[in-house]
Amino acid sequence: MEGTEAYCKANGLELIDTYRDLGVSAHRGKHIEKGKLASLLEACSEGVIPKGYALIIENFDRLSREEVPVALQRFLTLINDYKLEIHTLDDQRIYAPGKVDLTEL
Repeated sequence: MEGTEAYCKANGLELIDTYRDLGVSAHRGKHIEKGKLASLLEACSEGVIPKGYALIIENFDRLSREEVPVALQRFLTLINDYKLEIHTLDDQRIYAPGKVDLTEL
């Protein structure tokens, strides 16, 4: 959390909420079925999390460790359908709607 808080402060972002899936496997998609990521996706689909917000993750594999097509679909849904920016702390990248270079992934 310290890294996320520092990143927000350095980039003028307000940390509104946290979704942490401690002990829930991203390898088989359990975090989508019953984890906090499931709650995040539901909040996005219901409009509780407005379009244009940023999702900050430690690194890309924290979003998913599923097979590449599944992980990519989830990633693109967050960006294209929910219009979220995805910020990765480890490499300081920002993936935003209309600005995703798939070759970087």
